[in-house]
Amino acid sequence: MVYGMTSHEESMDEIDAGPVGQPGRGDVVRIEREFGADADRLWDAIADPDQLSEWWGGDVDIPMESGTDGEASTDRGPAYIHVEEVDPPHRLVFRWATEVDAPTRVELDVEPTESGSRLTVTEMPVPPGVAVANLDVRALATI
Repeated sequence: MVYGMTSHEESMDEIDAGPVGQPGRGDVVRIEREFGADADRLWDAIADPDQLSEWWGGDVDIPMESGTDGEASTDRGPAYIHVEEVDPPHRLVFRWATEVDAPTRVELDVEPTESGSRLTVTEMPVPPGVAVANLDVRALATI
């Protein structure tokens, strides 16, 4: 099953209130947002650890290189992160887990658009009790 929100016209409240998945069911959450910033600026916002910390909602210590490991703080404790793929300025893929949540895979895809850029966040499988907008894309609205 795929849960998703598309377009900048949808409110983030709708995304935050969205359904959560169940482990083992293969649920996928896909969120698409459009930004007035160009793709390079959007890439910097998701791939620079200092900027990533602003919208992740906690400290981030992740070397943005394929095959590296890092950590980030979350409201559910420390997150352990393994970076699988980095293709600037188009794609960032990592797996992450906390001590209480099963690992999930997160794909961040950046595409240029006529008016700026589009970010597609795909997370799978979604563990129980984790909000659809776990990665707080609201903070990206300032770019």
